[in-house]
Amino acid sequence: MFLKRIINRYTITEAREFMLLALINAAMKCSWVWKDGGVLKVKQRPVAPLKKMFFRVANKMIREAENYNNRSLANSEVRAADAREIPLLDSSVDCIITSPPYLNQIDYTKVYAIENWIAGDVDEAGFEPPLRSFLGLGKTEDFMPYLPPQASAYFKDMDVFLKEAYRVCKNGARIAIVIGNAYFPPPYSPVECDMLVSGLAKNIGFTIDNIFVLNERAALRNRTEKVGTLRESIVILTK
Repeated sequence: MFLKRIINRYTITEAREFMLLALINAAMKCSWVWKDGGVLKVKQRPVAPLKKMFFRVANKMIREAENYNNRSLANSEVRAADAREIPLLDSSVDCIITSPPYLNQIDYTKVYAIENWIAGDVDEAGFEPPLRSFLGLGKTEDFMPYLPPQASAYFKDMDVFLKEAYRVCKNGARIAIVIGNAYFPPPYSPVECDMLVSGLAKNIGFTIDNIFVLNERAALRNRTEKVGTLRESIVILTK
């Protein structure tokens, strides 16, 4: 809080946000908290002093920014938007690389609650912003009735996104989607998200170039009982 009060004295917004990002980064490196899937856990371990870590992180970020400014790079633009309503023209995109939230319904506002608190997005009373940053909040159980309702809603949202992606992509454009499978109690488990998303994309008109398995992890029931293996994949599509 001492460092944050100093940072908040900055009159230049970009400088204030830059140093606040450095503080968040340093604070998490000095914390006993670690992220385990959709939960925060605490494990005591040796950590560096916050002030020392903050100066180390801030100086590294400054050096990186200086190097970036000395390079001749392509123009970039950041927009906040809904992927189901992409604010781009038809046939205007050469490539899409995306990693949508997985079907385990991790609430990222809780996983990043500490960062949000440091940034000031959570007030002193602890109220969190009304944001649920995973897919499938609507009630569309009839989209894939053989799946659990929340999974059906998830794939409905993915279907809408894929149709938008098809609209904005040029012919020959490539798409890479990083996605993970999910576990639900029998008779639903496992839900092979990579295969289902590929099927949706094919029905829309995409060509399925490949499905690469990136990682395998244990499927857990009640967070402790291993009941199988889930894979994380990258689906490669072409319009």
